[in-house]
Amino acid sequence: MPWAARRADHIISVSEATKTDLIQLLKIPENRISVIYSSGHEKFSKPVPSKFADEVLSKRKIHEPYFICVGTMEPRKNFERIAEAFFEFSKKTKQKVQLVWVGSQDFAGGKFYESLLKRFSASEGQIVAAGYLEDMELGALYQRAQGLVFPSLYEGFGFPVLEAMGAGCPVLTSNTSSLPEVTGNAGLCVDPRSVESIARGMEILYSDTQQRQELVQAGFERLKLFSWQKTAQETLDLYRKVAHGC
Repeated sequence: MPWAARRADHIISVSEATKTDLIQLLKIPENRISVIYSSGHEKFSKPVPSKFADEVLSKRKIHEPYFICVGTMEPRKNFERIAEAFFEFSKKTKQKVQLVWVGSQDFAGGKFYESLLKRFSASEGQIVAAGYLEDMELGALYQRAQGLVFPSLYEGFGFPVLEAMGAGCPVLTSNTSSLPEVTGNAGLCVDPRSVESIARGMEILYSDTQQRQELVQAGFERLKLFSWQKTAQETLDLYRKVAHGC
């Protein structure tokens, strides 16, 4: 990465947070970096047929209500604290809610996922590891979920945030790295290193119907800032600028 960054005529960063990292860690001059946001909500903005959603939940042994977590099973995604926060939330509210993990389990040859299973083996069906899902299946889970729980320790952008917003799923995410930048006021931002903070966020998403609806509506508004058409146009404009030595 340092070698490639030094040789590049210009660098496209997917967020201001990543741009700051490039400046601080790789000592890249600020004028050689441009921020162009990605998108990713488009595939999840269309309603999934109710019958199909019922089949997805039944196949995965998921019952409502549930929270959904999306991401590769790796330490950076903060799954251990999420699980701890979930059990704290469950103990406090005494509600039968599930936590559904969606994502590849192959990180570190599956060993990290195996360690999570051993640690939380007493969950008695409260935690469901759904593994990798096709987009339509994931869309169904987003649309039925109580909320996306995504307090990742570090993200360069954070696609699941936009995916959930597109599906009308309220978002709980981190107050660090790029996530507040992408989420804006359309998400419930918590301290990702605090189990108590994550648990409190879950409690709000579960019990405060008005705030959930406000987050969903704010999410729809937030998505107007992101589109692949905009990404493509800004990228093309930058190529032209760099090609002409500007």
